[in-house]
This record gives sequence, structure tokens and C-alpha cells, in this order.
Amino acid sequence: MMKRLYIVLILSLMSLHASAWGGYEHTVIAYAAQDHLTENAARNIRYYLDQPIYEYAEWMDYTPLHPYPGYELMKNGHCSVMWSDGTVAEEPAVEDGEGNGYAALLETMDVLKNHRALPDSVVVLHLRYFIHMMGDYHCPGHVLIVDKPAQGNRVSVSEWKDNRCWKKIYYKTSTNKKTIHWLWDAALQNLHKDWTYEQWRVELDTWPQDRIKEAGEGTPKEWLLANAVNAAKVFEFSREGETYNESYYTGVAHDICYTQLRLAIYRMAKVLNDCFDYEK
Repeated sequence: MMKRLYIVLILSLMSLHASAWGGYEHTVIAYAAQDHLTENAARNIRYYLDQPIYEYAEWMDYTPLHPYPGYELMKNGHCSVMWSDGTVAEEPAVEDGEGNGYAALLETMDVLKNHRALPDSVVVLHLRYFIHMMGDYHCPGHVLIVDKPAQGNRVSVSEWKDNRCWKKIYYKTSTNKKTIHWLWDAALQNLHKDWTYEQWRVELDTWPQDRIKEAGEGTPKEWLLANAVNAAKVFEFSREGETYNESYYTGVAHDICYTQLRLAIYRMAKVLNDCFDYEK
């Protein structure tokens, strides 16, 4: 009962916030990852969340109107900062503390690993963060390469507080213009507007077992560095002022989009199975 009251209290303090990948894309990732959970892991996670993990995939995109326990984790953890030599920020890299996604993810993975020794409310918070953040962590729109203006999601540290986490490159639609961040938000929706989560699971969940196992290897830092490489590619072929349509997603962006979504799916399942696959 107290766990449910804690969740209701948090949700009552939220308002809609922009994300990397859209909410639809976050849900697709978690929906497909759910299918790769072991029976034990799914049952043990259900104790904390009461519903399948994909039901919580959009949660982090609700910004609290007032701080609550765990607020700093949510506020600081949407984006990750690094430098072109591969150095990753271990602490918040901008004035108001944003851009600490890497450190926040490490903290959350440590909490999940040791969850049986922690209060339920702490585990609930970090589970919800992790389910959302694995999408952000693999989206090219959520990595900032500080010292390379032409690479990745680049805005200067001094500008970042106002510009948030996306580069101010705009593309045109028939009626308005959007940021490149928005272009990636709507990736799957713009590809197949009427598809269900299940149709997307079938479309994306196609890697053989050996490749799925390989996807789960490595460290969060290595995952971030690989995402940065893709971020650099994204901004090479996303030009300011150009008009984009569905061909963007079926053409130059297709392989990066699909690869990053699949990595998020399989790594989410791997980490959750590692932490929750046990008999009670």
C-alpha cells in the first residue's frame, strides 16, 4: 500500500516534458525488452511496479513541479556529457547540474543490483528511471560532445541551460520548423504511424541469440562512447534548414535508428535479468 501511495504522490507532481525518442519509442523499447525477461525477473520486478515494465517507460518525461525524494536523479540524468578523447563526465558538467546521465545510470544500476537490501520506494524510483533512461542513453539526441562543435548533440556548456539537451538545428515541415531533437523523437511514429507496440516488437526483435548476447556485453561507458559515434554521424547528415520526411527514416537514419533501438531493448533486458532473476 505504501509503495502505491508513493507512486501516486510522485505522479501527482508531474507535467509533460520533452524527451529523446518520443514516449511512443520509449514504450516500444520497454515492450520488446519485457519479452526477454526471465520468468523470475518479470515476477520480482512486478512486485515493485505492479504492471509490466513498458507501462512505466514514459514516466521520466514528467517533470516534477516541486522536488521530491529522488528529484535530482531525474533532473540530472536525461543527457550524458563527454569529450572527443573519450573522457566521460563523472559529475554534472553544467551550472545547474544537468548532463550527468552516465553517473546517474551507474548509480541506478548499483541500486538495482543491491535492491533486496533497500527500501521498496528507492527500488521503485530507480526501476522507473532505468526503464526510461535506457532509451535516452541509446538515442543520439542525448549525448553532448563538448569540444567538437560538428559532432553529436553539441551546444556549449554556457548555452546548455537554455537550449536543454539538443542542438539548435532546425528542419522544415510543411507548416512549421522543428529541432533535430524532435526529428528523432518521432522516429517510429513517422515510419509507421498506425503500428502497434507488438508490430514494432516483431519488426525490431530480430537479432539472433549470439548477437543479443554480444549486445549485452561491455560497460555503460562503452555504450555511451558507441552512441557518441552514431551521434556524430547523425549530425553529419542532418542539415540546418533542410526539409525532411519519411525518406529520412527509411534512408540515411534507418540503420542507426534500428541499431540503437535494438541495443536499448537487449541491454535493458540483460541488466534487469542480471539483477532480478532469482527465486524468492
